[in-house]
Amino acid sequence: MASDLRFQELEARLSRVEQALSVMQRSEQANAAQGEALRWDKLQRELEDGDSISSSELLEVQAEHFGGSLFTSSGEEIRAGVATHGPCYELQHSVWDACLWIGLPVLSKWDSVMATLLLLLNIFAQVGFVLVVQIDMLEDVLTSEKLDELLLFRANIAHDARYADVGGGRSLARRVCSQDESLQLANSQTSLVTDLASYSAIGPALALLAIGCWLSTTLKEAFNVLEFFGAIHSYPLGDTTNVATAADEDALDERPLAISQLSRGRKYMLLTLVAFPRMMVACSLMVTGTRYLANTLNLSDLILNAVALAFILDLDELIESAFMPRRPRFLLDKLGTLPISRPFFPGLEHLKVGKNERMWNALQIALLIVGLILSWYLLLQPLHQTVDLALDILCSGRQDFIYAVNAATGIIEAAPTFPKEGAMRLSSQQENVLQLAKLELLAVQGLGGLYTGFVNQQGGWTTLDSDDTPTYDRIQQVILLDKSTVAIAANNLPCTDSAFSPHLVRSRLRSITNGQVDSCAALKSQDQLCAVFNLSSVRALCPQTCGCDNPLEPAAGAFATVPFGCPKRCAPLREESPKLRQAPCRDWTTRELLASEYIRRYLTGAFTYGLMTEQTWLTSKLVYEETLRRRFYDLLPGPNKTESLQRAAEYYATGGWHRDVMEGKFELGLNIPHPRGLEGCAFFASEEIVELGGGNICTPRAELDVFLSLRPQCPVTCGCHADWQECAQHAETALMHAFACIAFSRGRHREFGRWLQEVMRSMWQKLQA
Repeated sequence: MASDLRFQELEARLSRVEQALSVMQRSEQANAAQGEALRWDKLQRELEDGDSISSSELLEVQAEHFGGSLFTSSGEEIRAGVATHGPCYELQHSVWDACLWIGLPVLSKWDSVMATLLLLLNIFAQVGFVLVVQIDMLEDVLTSEKLDELLLFRANIAHDARYADVGGGRSLARRVCSQDESLQLANSQTSLVTDLASYSAIGPALALLAIGCWLSTTLKEAFNVLEFFGAIHSYPLGDTTNVATAADEDALDERPLAISQLSRGRKYMLLTLVAFPRMMVACSLMVTGTRYLANTLNLSDLILNAVALAFILDLDELIESAFMPRRPRFLLDKLGTLPISRPFFPGLEHLKVGKNERMWNALQIALLIVGLILSWYLLLQPLHQTVDLALDILCSGRQDFIYAVNAATGIIEAAPTFPKEGAMRLSSQQENVLQLAKLELLAVQGLGGLYTGFVNQQGGWTTLDSDDTPTYDRIQQVILLDKSTVAIAANNLPCTDSAFSPHLVRSRLRSITNGQVDSCAALKSQDQLCAVFNLSSVRALCPQTCGCDNPLEPAAGAFATVPFGCPKRCAPLREESPKLRQAPCRDWTTRELLASEYIRRYLTGAFTYGLMTEQTWLTSKLVYEETLRRRFYDLLPGPNKTESLQRAAEYYATGGWHRDVMEGKFELGLNIPHPRGLEGCAFFASEEIVELGGGNICTPRAELDVFLSLRPQCPVTCGCHADWQECAQHAETALMHAFACIAFSRGRHREFGRWLQEVMRSMWQKLQA
């Protein structure tokens, strides 16, 4: 018992001795520090007073003098009695910095595994984001293809009458460029114009500001990586990594940590798995983010994109704060900083510490300035020029007109429209809709526009009578013209070759005839062009040359009709033509038919019309083959009827039958005779040919307004009367129809009819004499 008391007394005395020694040690350290501080203060005051300091005094304290400050050998700067740390890397709450503790005894295995997994997660996430931006988000917003599309939009759609505002009398180009919010089409172009206009005004400056902030952020990350590399590189190497706490603090939780040496494996691990990936991510984000921001047109998106890029860069801190175990985070706080050896530039190792520090600061600013200059000239300036070009394509020049292509002539017809500031009105349809809606609107002072006009039921906006002044009638006429077909457009065309100005006719004729003719006068020597199926514009521009008013032998052949471009106003001229009135009521002979260029063009046009497309070609061939099989199978030559049928169908489809007929071979097909042996007009009008060919030469245009009929050439066969359309109206016709034309319309009485017709003609001549 006595020995225990004695032992406790000795422990108490020993504790008091230790406390006394600790107090003495701290006092000595404080006195030494105070003495050191006094020496630094003395040197600083001498510098401020302009006194000289001997080199021996600087060597005594191992300091350098630069720019009114004292720098210690470790890089600490003393100025105005205040000392700051020398070069060091400030540890942050980041996944990268937390890797410093992986595998050390200060961490449990679980904490080390978690830190490793979070490091891999961070690398995967940041690299993944960088790849997504590089692959999918760096495509130029205004490529050459995009500019071509905008040019085609301006040429094809922006001024097209189909897309004009009927009520407001404005073109789509004007509405797009004025960013009309009531548009229901061309929304992408309207949105693009909004972005282009905003970017052209302040976009480059705002983009340069955003890029400057982004470069500052990424350069800071790159500098941190360099400082981390310098700190790791400056540590001495050993067999193990030594982590110790300071011995001058009583409480364990208040003692700071210090790393005295690093193992070789840890050093290479930190450089390879931390410093290198971190630098790669920082540099990739710097370049990719700068290009991404410079390629952004929408100004609001520009700010959001900059924030999104900063989120990617700060992802390591987010992951660390959310998932890192508590102990690695506290260890980072206790360690605080990692010292860095004196920085130097290659070849400038002997510079003073202060100058070296200032050069490093200047280099950081220079890198930022160089990055901004490169971004401006390589990224922003080209984009700004492209933006101005795109804006000019969409909105420069004249916006206030609409056009439509005349379906008959192929010539563009245009009408001026109202500008944005011009008078606007509601169409009758729009007024009816609003009246049906029964809007309850009140007149408000200070407001105008359509609203006021509708409330006050005002109308009758006046317009000028000048040809270049927009009128709703002209606009409506162009819009209706755009929606018309060739036949509808030809309804209003005059039946004259001089209806359009020569320069319009010249350019259009050259275009559609490949330069063969450039005027209606030149067309007379090549009037075979009038009989080409797809040259409706030729017939519409030169109706007189093409014979649209000729009732007997028009140069247009079968296509001298309104659906194929001939003006409808030519029809009365054709019906009242003296040629038709004085034409005899007799059929052209077979020789006359075969010698007529008009008949050749007529038959060629009718045949090519049925075989001009693959679908109609196949349909005509099938109808012809099926009709032969059903009606005239017994007339097929040879013992093998099936083979003969196939040959006949192919012969028909390739134009053989058509050529044979024009050469005077009046057969149903290849070596297939007409069952009644008919020729000439009777052949063409026979029910066999009508069924095989699918058309009747005697059908008047009133019933089928596609082709001209052959009534003027075959009046007897067609059973013409004097008052019938496209029939000869000579006085002898009325007298003879009672005895000839009515009875001769069928083939079995043809010869008797001709004899009786000759008898009646001779009687008429005697009466005239």
